[in-house]
Amino acid sequence: MAMKRETRDQRNRSPQEVARLREIRERFQREKPSLSSLVASGEFSPPIKQGEYFLVMQLAAMLKKERENSGLTLQNLSDATGIDRSAISRIENGVAENPTIGTIAKIAGSLGKRLVFAFEDDVVGIKKAEIPRPVAKGSP
Repeated sequence: MAMKRETRDQRNRSPQEVARLREIRERFQREKPSLSSLVASGEFSPPIKQGEYFLVMQLAAMLKKERENSGLTLQNLSDATGIDRSAISRIENGVAENPTIGTIAKIAGSLGKRLVFAFEDDVVGIKKAEIPRPVAKGSP
C-alpha cells in the first residue's frame, strides 16, 4: 500500500496536523476497512509481494551506490537524465512507489551501466502454473 508511516516528532506537529491524524485514526477504528475496500477507495495502492518489494529496494540501493561511487550528486544525475532531482532521490531511497523500467534504465545509462533482465527458477517447492502448450495442426 502507498500509505506512509508518520515518523515526525509529535512535539513539532501543528494543531491542524494533530487533528488530521486523530481523524484518520478514529476513521480506521470506526470503519475497520478491509484491504480490498482501501484499494477500491482509490486512496491506497494495492500491496506488492514482499519479494518484489525487496528486489526494487535492492535496485534502488545499487543505483545510489553507483551514483555515489561515480562522485555524482543528485543534481549532476538530474542534469544528465532530465529526471527531476527529487524523483531520483525518491527512487534511490525506496520512496518512489513504482518507478518505470524506462526511468531506471535511463538513470543506469547515465551511470555507465545497463539494466539487465533474466529469468530464474522459482523457489523450490512452489509448483509451476499449468500452461497449455500449443498443438501442431494435424496432431492427434
